[in-house]
Amino acid sequence: SLGTETYWSANGVSGSSQFAASIQSSLVSEIGRPNRGVKTADFRVIKNTRITAALVECVFVSNPDEANLLKDDGFLNKIANGLFNGISNYARNITPTPGNSIANGNYKATKVLVNIDEPTNSQTIGGNFELKGWAVEQSGINSPEITAVHVYDGPAAGAGNLIGIATYGIARPDVASSFGKSNFTNCGFQLLINCNALSKGTHVIHVYAHNEQLGWDYSTVKVNVVNDGSGTQVTQQTVDTPTQGSTNPVVTNNVSTSEESSTNTNYATSGTKKVLISVDNPKNGQNVSGTFELTGW
Repeated sequence: SLGTETYWSANGVSGSSQFAASIQSSLVSEIGRPNRGVKTADFRVIKNTRITAALVECVFVSNPDEANLLKDDGFLNKIANGLFNGISNYARNITPTPGNSIANGNYKATKVLVNIDEPTNSQTIGGNFELKGWAVEQSGINSPEITAVHVYDGPAAGAGNLIGIATYGIARPDVASSFGKSNFTNCGFQLLINCNALSKGTHVIHVYAHNEQLGWDYSTVKVNVVNDGSGTQVTQQTVDTPTQGSTNPVVTNNVSTSEESSTNTNYATSGTKKVLISVDNPKNGQNVSGTFELTGW
């Protein structure tokens, strides 16, 4: 493992989610390590407190490269600066109020925006696929002001149809540029989903994003799940820069079919039999670095 992540407790003191998001954003910007996102956990050191709290994992000492970085005084100074800036940015936008140790004085949430980039609406999928997108609270000051992203098979109904909790806090400079708000830079989310956990047929995936003031809001995408390898398509996607206020991505699809990627569902029972190979991830033309997962069928 490698990179930077920050935890807050949903059962802790109010304001902890925004505190964690502010620190994560500033620290990643300062030290430049991979962004592992803002996460929730009930660690005692952040749950059983009387003040706003966050647990920061700056880097992994179990990773040889990052362990060596910790021997560099210059890198340690960058960590200190990142932590200081994150705490300062948060503190500048809060004021104490009676009965509440910390409360946002200058920030009032207005609307949660959730955008799903991949998969696209009505896309046929099989094997493992990656759900990607971004989520922000449009009036956010210190950060995107999103504390968690949960993914469900249909409307949220508890653990019974929860697909997973997405990694949140991935760099999306395109979104920040579109909104003209640098604090939206780390607003991306992603979740690797195994189609074998879903029944064959049409599913409406619900992606819920949480803001501490407004609660949960969501966006949906309809997909056709094919667990037996039939009916899949090789799709190349280009995603345009999102526009402010938009909750739907602008996506251009170029779909190609061939004998190696057939959409004929009768291929197994008639005609000349073929070997079919489909690469799900990475996408065609996608930039990759470090360790990445190649999946397909």
